[in-house]
Amino acid sequence: MSVAPFRETKYCNAVRECIGQLGHASNSVIHKWVTAEYPDISATTIHRVTTRLYKRGAISIAPPDKNGSVRYDANIRPHDHFICEKCYRIKDIDIYDDIKPNIESCLGVTLSNARITITASCDTCKGSKNR
Repeated sequence: MSVAPFRETKYCNAVRECIGQLGHASNSVIHKWVTAEYPDISATTIHRVTTRLYKRGAISIAPPDKNGSVRYDANIRPHDHFICEKCYRIKDIDIYDDIKPNIESCLGVTLSNARITITASCDTCKGSKNR
């Protein structure tokens, strides 16, 4: 029995393009971006597309935005994140493998698959007095 190929719709392509360009995006951000090309697309369709793409492994999940909304990530390999505590911008980082032995030693455990999110002020927000 053969497995049917994944259905790639114009909406799937638009959502992938959006996340690829932005790096990380919530459904509401994706919806705003995609409606520029497809004004009639609904928020429900965006939700269905991101869910489908995530289940396929085409996108991954990033830490939530400041409102608690799921953010999707174009980077599907395991990695860590930095989030600015003021502007909530998110950036991919790779630190887990470097500090895993110290964490295991301090906690007396063996970590199998953990990811780390660092929260602090980014350089832009640190230098801005208006934030």
